Formats: sequence, structure tokens, C-alpha cells
Amino acid sequence: MTFGKARKFCFGWKSRVLAAFLDGWYSLFKSDLPPPDQSPKRLLLSNWGSLGDVLLATSVIAPIKEQYPDCEIGFLVSEKGEKALSGVSGIDRVHICKWQLSAKSTFGRLLQFMRFRRQTRTLMQEIALAGYDTFVELYPFFPNSIAIGKAAHIPRRIGFDTSGGKPLLTDCAKWEKEGYLLNCYRWLLKHLAIDHHPSVPLARSHKHPLPERLPLILHMGSSNKEKELPIAFWKALYHQLKKEGFSVAFTGAGKRQNEMIRRVGAEEAENQCDKLPWNDFVSWIARAPCVVTIDSVSAHIAAAAKRPLIVFYLIKPNIGLWKPEEALAFEKVPDPQEVLREIKKRVVDREIVDLHSNR
Repeated sequence: MTFGKARKFCFGWKSRVLAAFLDGWYSLFKSDLPPPDQSPKRLLLSNWGSLGDVLLATSVIAPIKEQYPDCEIGFLVSEKGEKALSGVSGIDRVHICKWQLSAKSTFGRLLQFMRFRRQTRTLMQEIALAGYDTFVELYPFFPNSIAIGKAAHIPRRIGFDTSGGKPLLTDCAKWEKEGYLLNCYRWLLKHLAIDHHPSVPLARSHKHPLPERLPLILHMGSSNKEKELPIAFWKALYHQLKKEGFSVAFTGAGKRQNEMIRRVGAEEAENQCDKLPWNDFVSWIARAPCVVTIDSVSAHIAAAAKRPLIVFYLIKPNIGLWKPEEALAFEKVPDPQEVLREIKKRVVDREIVDLHSNR
């Protein structure tokens, strides 16, 4: 395997060098042999990414439970991704990692990683005491948590070959081709003798009653500002939608996204930012007539619920990894009139599908 392919998701040359250094270091401690191929009794899934990463990772739980109904499943997750596990059945135990990879520079990330190593001795002891026999790394990016699975003495460790830590794996899944990340998890499941296609489980319960007719959803904010479109685009699209008679709601989180929605000129009742608990947020997205969003967790929820979906991807690398197959994708800021035409077409098509499915 070439260096480039083995470091596919170590973004930037510094990250690639760091991953190569760590792999060399890990190779010195690769003394254990692959364990016997046996059914897992206690399995730890791991994904310490953002909400979207964790939501997609939950897609493997149902296939594992179907194949191994008596298997206990734990999930290692970060604080920022934890709520994506809310309402997901099949998880027996959750381990929360308090590390946030917020530094922009590689050196800053290295310092955070070293600090994290010092702060997680308790976490590794907690995982070791749980007695897991199988570890599955579902985060294909650098840095990952494979070293934690090793340090917790989990005998079988499964993961991708894309972002470092390969010497610590007992089962390495080859990254075969580009595609939506959800579909790539089947390569990991094959190492558990599972041939099912993963699908995201969506929580259908909600805390507050849903509107009788849910509005079209606009989701314009992200923790990564580089993903966001200009306010002028959203303002123009919003007013055109209102002119066409669409009912609209804005979703989001945080003071900054609230301010963005205010600048668009949305009415108070249309602003659902910070007003929806997680399960309510999922329910609104999963039942919306159409979802228009930047690259965010809302796109993955809409795709899982098979709702009409338009997504904006302003950050170029690996768009295919995050783009649901049925989504209409824009890779630059479009004309609001073009987006309006696509919304109208998709809403009409969806209403026809729903009409026939309910007969």
C-alpha cells in the first residue's frame, strides 16, 4: 500500500508526517497476534467526531445486533457528538471522551493530543474494566482512537487503513473506493462476518408536539464558518420562498447562528434555533417537505429519512464522502432563483410520492 493511500485522511503534509511517525512508534509495540475469529460478546464502537460523524456511525448498530443479538455494545464518543446517540437503541454503555480537537495547526493538535493522553488514563481504565473483546474504530480520519483500544487491552481491533494506527489493528479494512461514508462502513462489518447494508436509525420520539404541517427547513450555520454561505444568499432565498407561499423554518444552534437568522429577516416563529431538543430537531428534519442546508448533520438526517434535500459544499476535499446519494449538491454559491426552482420541483415530486404511498 502506498504512503498516500495509507494516509488518505491525514489532511495536510504535517498530519501525514505525524501519522507516519506514530505508526513507526506503534510498530515497536506490535507483539500481539490476531485473536481467533469468533463472535463478539462485548464490543466497543468508537467515533469521537462531530454530530454528523457519530450519527452516520450509529448505522452499524442494528446490523451487529441482528447478527449477534446477545452482544453487549459500548460506544466511545466525544462530548460534542454524544447527543447523536440519544434515542438510539442497542447501546448498553456510553464512554465519553472530553477531548476537543479545536486547534488549527498540526503542532497545536499534537499538544492537544498529548494533553488528551494524560487526561484519559481514567477513561482507558473504565474501558478496560468493561471487558470488551472487540473494538471497532468508525472514525476514518486522523487522529483516531485506535491507540485507546490497544491501551485498554481489547484483543481484537478493527479499523480502516486511512489515517494512522494501522500497526495496532488486528483486522485492517481496506478503503476500496470513494463514496458516501455511510456505505463505507460495510467494509468494517465484513470483518465481523456481517453482510448487511448499514442504515441510520432515527429517533422518532419528540418532546414537544409537532406542527400539523411542518415547514421547509433552512439550515445555514456550522461550527466551521468556511462551510457557510453569505447572508445575502439566504436573505434572497428566504424572501423568494415567502413570495411563493412556502412555510419556512430556520434551524441551528448558538448565539452566532441566532444572529445570522435575525439578519436574514426571519420572523420569530420561523426561528427554531436553540428551541428544539435533539429528538425534536431530528423529527422536524425527518418530516420536512424539503431541507436546504450546508454540509451538516441536518443533511444526513434528511437523507436517512429520504426527504428532498439540497446541500451546499463550499469546502472542496472529499465532497463525495459527505454527500448523500439522493442529494442535489452545489459546490459554489448558487443563484437563489436556481435553488428556488429546484426546491419547487422536489417538493412537488415528493408530494406525488407521498400521495401514492398513502393510498
